[in-house]
Amino acid sequence: MLRVIKFVIDTKNLAIKVAPTYLVNDEWTAVAFSDSDFGGDKETRISVAGFIIYLMEVPISWKSKGQTTVAL
Repeated sequence: MLRVIKFVIDTKNLAIKVAPTYLVNDEWTAVAFSDSDFGGDKETRISVAGFIIYLMEVPISWKSKGQTTVAL
C-alpha cells in the first residue's frame, strides 16, 4: 500500500490532457469504432475482436482480444 501511495504522490503532476482545439456547438464529441474478423488466423482459426474510443479525436480507450472458441 505504501508503494501505491508513493507512486500516486510522485506522479501527481503527470497526466493526459485533453484540450480540444475546437468545439462544435460547445459540445465534446466521443466516437467509438469496433471490428472483428472470423477465423482470420489461418493456423489457429481464432477470431479477433477489438474496439477504440476517441474523445475529441484523442484515443482514450482501446482493446483487442482473441476469442476463446475456434471458428469452424
